[in-house]
Amino acid sequence: MKNLNQHMQQAVGLHQQGNLSKAEMLYKQALRKHPHHPNILNLLGTLYAEQEDYKKSIYHLQQAIKYAPHPGAYVFNLGEVFCRSQQFGEGIAQFKKLLSTVQAPKAYNALAKAYQHLKDYENACTYYALTLKHRADDGELHYQYGKSLQELNRLKSAISAYQQGLSHAPDHAPMNHALAQLLFADKQFEAAEEYSLKTLQLDPDKIDAHFQLWRLYTAYDQQHKTEKHVQAILKKNPQELVAIEWAKRLAFPIIPQSISEKEEAVENLQQALSKEAFDFPDLKAFTRFDLFPPYIMAYYGFNDRHVRERFAERIIQANVIPELAPAGKSRPQQRVGFMVTAGHEGVFIKCMAGMIQQLQHDFEIVVVCMQPHGPIILSSALPQCSYLALPRDLLEAAKTLQAADFDLLYYWEIGTDAHNYFLPFFRTARKQVSSWGWPVTSGIPYVNAFFSSQYLEPPEGSTHYTEALVQGKRLLTYYALPPVPQHVSREALGLKADQHVYLCTQNLRKIQPEMDPLLAGILTEDPQAHLFFIADKLPTLHTRLQQRWVQNNLDLERLHILPRMPVKIYLQWVKAADVILDTPCYTGGANTNYDAFQAGTPVVTLEGSLHRGRYTAAAYKQMGYTPCISHSSEAYIQQAVKLAQEPAYRNAVSQEISKHRSALFEDGSAVRECAALIAQVLESP
Repeated sequence: MKNLNQHMQQAVGLHQQGNLSKAEMLYKQALRKHPHHPNILNLLGTLYAEQEDYKKSIYHLQQAIKYAPHPGAYVFNLGEVFCRSQQFGEGIAQFKKLLSTVQAPKAYNALAKAYQHLKDYENACTYYALTLKHRADDGELHYQYGKSLQELNRLKSAISAYQQGLSHAPDHAPMNHALAQLLFADKQFEAAEEYSLKTLQLDPDKIDAHFQLWRLYTAYDQQHKTEKHVQAILKKNPQELVAIEWAKRLAFPIIPQSISEKEEAVENLQQALSKEAFDFPDLKAFTRFDLFPPYIMAYYGFNDRHVRERFAERIIQANVIPELAPAGKSRPQQRVGFMVTAGHEGVFIKCMAGMIQQLQHDFEIVVVCMQPHGPIILSSALPQCSYLALPRDLLEAAKTLQAADFDLLYYWEIGTDAHNYFLPFFRTARKQVSSWGWPVTSGIPYVNAFFSSQYLEPPEGSTHYTEALVQGKRLLTYYALPPVPQHVSREALGLKADQHVYLCTQNLRKIQPEMDPLLAGILTEDPQAHLFFIADKLPTLHTRLQQRWVQNNLDLERLHILPRMPVKIYLQWVKAADVILDTPCYTGGANTNYDAFQAGTPVVTLEGSLHRGRYTAAAYKQMGYTPCISHSSEAYIQQAVKLAQEPAYRNAVSQEISKHRSALFEDGSAVRECAALIAQVLESP
């Protein structure tokens, strides 16, 4: 036999070349001569790991550690083999033995990967951060760190991790795509576009990136940019043609340039629902392409019951949704689930957290939300609640709901995303209700009731819903007092002393063409009027809005779009304004109105004929103070101008609002009414 060094050089060479059987034979020959040689044992253990014979691998590595005076490298290898054989707990234990040795940097990374595999993202993040102290220029490490941060809903930190990673590895296509998706979710649309385009530059066939850009340009109101991405999707997946055609029909203008433009969009959808094929093999296309009535249609201010009802009929006729009837278990208290889907948790907390806390005395309450972030976000406001977190897959989410066996599911919104639109079709609870979180009918025949208030509905209100309209006497919220705005001088906000400040706090999507004559009237009646709006995260929206204003000959020099701002600054603007302008087709809801009332700032509203155009008026009616409710465009303009031009009148109105506003906050009567409405629906046939 050759001397040991020569023999091992030959064995290692064969091992590196992939000739494992010959290398194994030579290792075994050497081991017979030197049975306690740690490196031979280590190499043989490594070879067995490559052959996926983990039992032998672990045995030989343990022997190597036993006989080695400095076994750090062998301990690391043993940890790796344990993890490869899915014994992560054992692997983690080995890596932790190395944390005070020179092997620590490698151990940090191995621990991070192991914890990430176990979905213990907290520990994964801890060890990725430690690894990056030693390998800060490793783009892949930043990518994995960002993925773990994302799982913990630390989205800002995840964005930062991806950005740092791309500074070292700019051509990392998966990281560009991951960053684009996060920026899109955070409504940083221009940056999302940049990274999506970069992804396609690196990987032209990345269908998910084409799909991301299609979604982005649709949200941008830039349909002309979608076509090449649509064609790329169809080239790879021609079976998605029907879904894409329907997606085009559902891409309504976000900022319509005229009333006729939005009327045409609705009419075209109505015709398509009557005539066009609706052939889908399953639900996947509906959720992938968000094929449900466009959310923006609610802002148009039309009675859209017929469209929503017909859409639901077509889905039912497509026969793609299985019925998952609840089990019907007996229990001492009736189980009520309050459903809120991803992205809507913040407004849900403000409007419903107090209500849910109070209702826990009457029912077994479960807050239903989405994995992985819903419970994390909601538990800060509702720490004592039970939670049911649904998986992202729609069918699995429905099965999870079925297993929970609710007597009643209260949907905060139906129709603002695919989950809250399609889940009611599965009929997983004995009763399903909706309410004012999204103040339009669902159109879905399996939703039993719509909870509303006598203040919100016109006399013919029941005809606007496919659900049974169930009305209470109060607005159904237990709303905590918002913070009192800090008073600052107008000069500190960049305003001039002679300006009359009209502020609209609603999102730009609510500023429909019907509002333009109101703005024109104010500008004409008050030469000192300056009207302020708050920018959207989508810059194209205020560009489109300004284009419409130019077409309608509005004075852009007195129409200002403020940049987005922190809450503290926003509240200072609310306090400083002479008057708040409500939007006519879809008015302000609880948050913006209650911020204004807490500041004592008058909100001028034009009461509409549909629930969605009546919330501000309803709040005033519950307060018992109604002078700021208008019933014509002329009255709206006159009241707004009077408030801005006559400080004494404005101060008197402000004092009355401050005197009456307590009727809106922490309303125990609303809680009792909501409990009674739930009981009424549960007891109904």
